[in-house]
Amino acid sequence: KKKKVPSALGQLKSLKVLNLQSNQLETLPKEISTLPLTKINLSRNHFSEFPTEIIAISTLENFDISFNQVNFLSFFLSFFLKKKNNK
Repeated sequence: KKKKVPSALGQLKSLKVLNLQSNQLETLPKEISTLPLTKINLSRNHFSEFPTEIIAISTLENFDISFNQVNFLSFFLSFFLKKKNNK
């Protein structure tokens, strides 16, 4: 059974750090992109693609997606890294 992060997470408008490590997640809710996160840990899950929902988080400074099944890094990841390095 796939595990999911509830979309109600988007209501936590002051959330800065989110640790979702080791939850067998494959996707994120689109509502996560509205949060003012500075750090997110997505390590040790079941992502097979980079979760593009986090690209819209302009406050994000640190993310961990290690130990996943990501084998395709999209154009969006490249854009995200360039955006972060140009700050």
